[in-house]
Amino acid sequence: MAMTVKRRQDVITKRVLMSKVADIRGGCSIMTSELGGGIVREGAIISRSENGLSHVVKFAEVVEEVKRKKTIKVSSSNFKVGDVIFLDGGESATEETPNTGADGGEESATEETPNTGADGGEESATEETPKSSEKGKTKAIIIEEIKRVRGSEVETLTLSQAVSLEVGDFILEAKDEDTQELKYQPLGMVGTSKGFSVGDNVDTDIWVIGVAKIKLPNVIKKELNGIVSY
Repeated sequence: MAMTVKRRQDVITKRVLMSKVADIRGGCSIMTSELGGGIVREGAIISRSENGLSHVVKFAEVVEEVKRKKTIKVSSSNFKVGDVIFLDGGESATEETPNTGADGGEESATEETPNTGADGGEESATEETPKSSEKGKTKAIIIEEIKRVRGSEVETLTLSQAVSLEVGDFILEAKDEDTQELKYQPLGMVGTSKGFSVGDNVDTDIWVIGVAKIKLPNVIKKELNGIVSY
């Protein structure tokens, strides 16, 4: 009878949850088929359970400023190639830019339309071309490549479009390509790092009241009323 032995090297991760006050009894089971990185780190945000399984609310903090580039450096995360993300801070390169004239200035949207008078002559009439108040729809940003180094707290992501980001901005997993909303609703925070093999669900603790040494995006922080982050 064949026996399978799975070997996994432990990775030391930094401590995040400094004070643990209240958790959910029994913890939770996390779906790993949608995760990258090989480890659910202490401080990871966990969603409410769906059909007995919880999900990691994926996000990462930008650690190096970029200007209109596709490659960014972020803190270690559980993102996978193909994940759709949105930005918390910064901007994508899809925003409209003003038209420039030959002298480098902006072209006016005002044009003169000749009107024919009763005597056949032209009357001068100036009318403005209406401008749309809506910007073009922002394209979804998709992760195309991830480079990770074992033991490093930084990873390099290549995105489907160029972005401009500052240190301290965040990227977060989007619900779908058409919305800039979190894919899963945050519930609590992991208090103990756990390694995993993709496909094997991992059981972990989940804390809803405590003090954590971590910077969180505002969209997540407002959902975790019991977690004080600094």
